[in-house]
Amino acid sequence: MFDRILAARVEQNSALRAIAIAEHQLSDARAAGPVARVDARGHQPSTGRDLLVSYSPSIYKFLEGGDMPVPLDMDVVRAVLSPHDVGDPQLTVLEDGHLQYWIRAADGSEAEIFADESGISVERPHSGSGVFAIVAELAARLQAVIIEPSEGVFLCGTEAHAHLPANMREEAVLIEMTGEALEAALIGPRHS
Repeated sequence: MFDRILAARVEQNSALRAIAIAEHQLSDARAAGPVARVDARGHQPSTGRDLLVSYSPSIYKFLEGGDMPVPLDMDVVRAVLSPHDVGDPQLTVLEDGHLQYWIRAADGSEAEIFADESGISVERPHSGSGVFAIVAELAARLQAVIIEPSEGVFLCGTEAHAHLPANMREEAVLIEMTGEALEAALIGPRHS
């Protein structure tokens, strides 16, 4: 049941994001003239980082082993993401009330994040433990699970693990919710 809901949500979010991104890029391109390439929030992507193009882990919260995700605490989402948002504050809240952030960590790694009460989608994260540390903090404070849908990987800390549905609990990988641990679990360890 959750697989069908997750697939439908991914499809719905992809369509909504594509429309929002196209609208913002068009308006930004008109304002900027024929100069810079910009992302959906009107920023030039940072250089020197590997961009994980079609990679989008999601965050969901479960409670007491229930099969369906429960609403997220949007105050926690805002508290964790707002200090790292480099986007236009007027674009943070979409017309439908959903939130979008373009976050940048101190190490220069970035990601676009879309959030509503049912879940969070992390779009195009750059490799770098900084952005993954922000995502890990968000998941830890929400006591939520991070799902990488293309691989079917469920990552969580011990607090969230106890609340997962039984079938997810058996398959979940327990990790310490740090940037380094999350990045290694999702895309592999960094080699110096």
